Amino acid sequence: MDKSLLYAAHSTRELIEPDIVRCIPDHNPDHDADLAEVREKLARLSKQGGFTGIGAAVIHGEHIDLLFSEPDSPNDLFRTSLQQHMEQELAHLAARGRSHTSVFSLDTPHQGHTRLAVIYNADATQNGTAYLAAQHSSIIERQLADQLLRLIAAGMGMLVLAVPLIILFSRAQRSMAAHLAEKNEDLQNDVSRQKSRQEELQEAISDLERFTSVSTGRESRIIELKSEVNRLLREMGRKKRYTIDKID
Repeated sequence: MDKSLLYAAHSTRELIEPDIVRCIPDHNPDHDADLAEVREKLARLSKQGGFTGIGAAVIHGEHIDLLFSEPDSPNDLFRTSLQQHMEQELAHLAARGRSHTSVFSLDTPHQGHTRLAVIYNADATQNGTAYLAAQHSSIIERQLADQLLRLIAAGMGMLVLAVPLIILFSRAQRSMAAHLAEKNEDLQNDVSRQKSRQEELQEAISDLERFTSVSTGRESRIIELKSEVNRLLREMGRKKRYTIDKID
């Protein structure tokens, strides 16, 4: 809020030409039309920016001439009280004898808290020009409330946009979880089938080893019997009957 007040004070300095500023303390009827036009411009700028009022002042020692425009036309009691407080603050700034920019608060007994930005350009000791922008606390509170409502509306809009994305993300997660569960089940089934095949193969190997053992023993016995027959035939002086191949 202080930045907007300072911006309004700077805008006032750019809006009011130096010649017009010098006319403020003259009270010359010839300058009334020019000052009225400037006052209208200030009122439009103040209303558009949501300010209590903006203006300019010329300080000559203890004498202060103030051109201040309030678009909302507050009551005379408030206007008088606010201007008196502004003139007091301007006198303090002028007493310093140097250019200065400040933002401060005014507490008026009839209207409460007002925030004020002042750009003071010193010409000489206790002489200078000031540009002002004021904003009452009620306006500040209303602007803050408007900003809060805009933020809430933006947040709701983002939430509305986010809900479909959240739903899609949740669906994608569930779909991915189901897909992973299916793949995990298939993998477990493959492992079970592989284990079953290994057991079947091991059983077949065991059967083959038993068969080989039995077959080898039988062949050895047959060879022994053939050898015995051949030996007996040799003792009888007869020709051997079997040709025996050794077992590897």
